[in-house]
Amino acid sequence: MKENILNFGKKYNITWQQTMLRIYNPEETIEFYEKNFGMINIHTYHFNEHNFSLYFMITPPYDEEEKKKLPPKNTRESEKYLWNLNTVCLELTHNHNSEEKLSNGNNENDRGFGHIAFNCHDVVELCDKLLKKSVRFHKLPHETKMKSIGFALDPNNYWIEIVKRSNEVIWKDKKDITNFSQTMIRVKNPEKSLYFYINILGMKLVHIKHNDNFSLYFLKSTYLNEKNTSTSDEGSYDFNSLKNSFQSNESYENFKKSWHPVLELTHNHGTEEDEKFSYHNGNTEPRGFGHLGFLVDNLEDYCKELENLNITFKKKVNEGLMKNIAFIYDPDNYIIELIQRDTTFNRN
Repeated sequence: MKENILNFGKKYNITWQQTMLRIYNPEETIEFYEKNFGMINIHTYHFNEHNFSLYFMITPPYDEEEKKKLPPKNTRESEKYLWNLNTVCLELTHNHNSEEKLSNGNNENDRGFGHIAFNCHDVVELCDKLLKKSVRFHKLPHETKMKSIGFALDPNNYWIEIVKRSNEVIWKDKKDITNFSQTMIRVKNPEKSLYFYINILGMKLVHIKHNDNFSLYFLKSTYLNEKNTSTSDEGSYDFNSLKNSFQSNESYENFKKSWHPVLELTHNHGTEEDEKFSYHNGNTEPRGFGHLGFLVDNLEDYCKELENLNITFKKKVNEGLMKNIAFIYDPDNYIIELIQRDTTFNRN
């Protein structure tokens, strides 16, 4: 398939800003990510009238001077920081008084979302430290096929992949730093999914890894504070050419050097040929993963263009009480939240 790139990424400055997960206990989960992975809870919303709260977690900047610029938590300044964020945060959603059993996306009845990940200097060393802190594991490095990654479990049973970063990162002297580095979702048809994330959401392909039975496609947004690296170019979208690109050691190193998270699309070969096959999007029982969220400069105009392209909406920008967000579906029915950049929800 060869089609023109829509160039929405540049036109509307679209950037990936969040991965949303539902959680049981906010105090326990926030403490887990703060103590074990160095994240901070930069901003919180309590929508008590609707019986839910949102906790936004970020990996603080590796640069000490930039870290000093972080605003005080739960202020107008932190809200402004959040909705102009130049990276990806973890949105933890707590539904008050809920007895719902959450899904981690890796069982036969709920496969779809797979895991989040953190990069580190030494995988075995970090896993040993986490074990001493009584962190539970799905698999330790020696139990995996690769022997070089681990899978921890958070308090809600979500999988956390522990991955080695490049030795040439700018912050290589700060060996204790772990950074939120990826979100993995399974996709049925990579041709359709790549077209959607590249064309509709302005992401760039940075690396591909083909295996016998599955392929991994890694994409990321381009942020204002980031140096250019080798990514997919503007122009035309040709899946047959694209799938044979970005497999070099150079593209792998560039991807492993990234401070900002990548979106990992996992394609299990053959699913695209099964008309009845589908993945669970996490928003019908059993629920768990909620959505990916993207900031947009002019949400209203962007949504008009999406309507003209017959993109399926869950919530249009002019529907409901909140006029600063919209929700669309990707080709696998995963929900994508679209948020007006520099917005406010007037809760502070």
